[in-house]
Amino acid sequence: MPMDWRECYEGSLIAAWAIGSGDITYPEHLGYPIGDDDDSGYVLIEMHYDNPQVLPGLYDSSGLRFIYTPELRDNDIGIMEVGMRVGKHHVIPPGTDSFITSAFCDPRCLSQYIEELGQPIKIFANVLHSHLLGVQLSLRLIRDGVETDISRDDNYDFNLQFVRTLGDEVTIYPGDTLVMECNYRTAHKDNVVYGGLGTPEEMCMDFLFYYPKFNLHNCDSRPSFSRTLGFVGVKDYNPEPFQVLAPPGLVNKSYEEVMEGFQWTDERAQQFSSHLLGGNFTTYCFGKGNSSAFLEPVGEMPFPRGTRVPPPDPCSRTASSAWRPALAALHVWAAAFLALSCKVLLN
Repeated sequence: MPMDWRECYEGSLIAAWAIGSGDITYPEHLGYPIGDDDDSGYVLIEMHYDNPQVLPGLYDSSGLRFIYTPELRDNDIGIMEVGMRVGKHHVIPPGTDSFITSAFCDPRCLSQYIEELGQPIKIFANVLHSHLLGVQLSLRLIRDGVETDISRDDNYDFNLQFVRTLGDEVTIYPGDTLVMECNYRTAHKDNVVYGGLGTPEEMCMDFLFYYPKFNLHNCDSRPSFSRTLGFVGVKDYNPEPFQVLAPPGLVNKSYEEVMEGFQWTDERAQQFSSHLLGGNFTTYCFGKGNSSAFLEPVGEMPFPRGTRVPPPDPCSRTASSAWRPALAALHVWAAAFLALSCKVLLN
């Protein structure tokens, strides 16, 4: 991307589409405003392509079609991303059936923007997102020491990343904490997988559809780099440019050589996950201030924890409709399959 386009990223996200998504239709009381004082008159569309074999002569005509109405709706919507900051600090060990990565939105960041807005926000839909290794994803809310699910997918499929309309809107207040968790399966992998934009790399995030719109765009965190390196034996290092200073056996090794030279086992992968969650996380805020957009580390803080409330039984008649997909056809199929599953279990 040309550097003089960088300011285009100061705007807010209008829409997000991923493989498996269908049409996105907002509820009748919600809409995205265009043509107001904050509208630059331009839209930037960013496309991500996957061509691992570098095949020549490929063309694409993909795009987004927006349908608008001159009748203003009651509430302006916004889209906010919450999760793990993308980069190689996100380390996923090989050879394990289950490795949990977690990140969160710093409540200091979230509260600042909600207080600036002057009222709480309400989440009405979301898109959980990881790449090929993700098998279970969830977004949780911590309030007054109690941790509850907002959205979860215990059978995540990279090829089916639909918008999930919550059965009940979830109100977010100052002081609340949002926690994103991803469970990865790497039993078929021989090497470490890092966070990144490419499909063979990984992500762990959620795109939240909410209203009323405020000025926060991204709220991310990542484990302490020192804690990550400490687990694999690094005692001292320079961060920029990266250089191991101790112990002698790791001096002159690159970051990748250090991480991939470690003897990973399933047991060590579980220990690594717990080790990271037991340390501090660096948190990041990306939002629009009085003059322009800015990205800043908020600081470091321990990983937040609350008393977990067990998720509802999907076979229960009282299970929240927040667990149901937004696509009507898929909802009918899933409901039929679920009913059959419950019947089999009960018989």
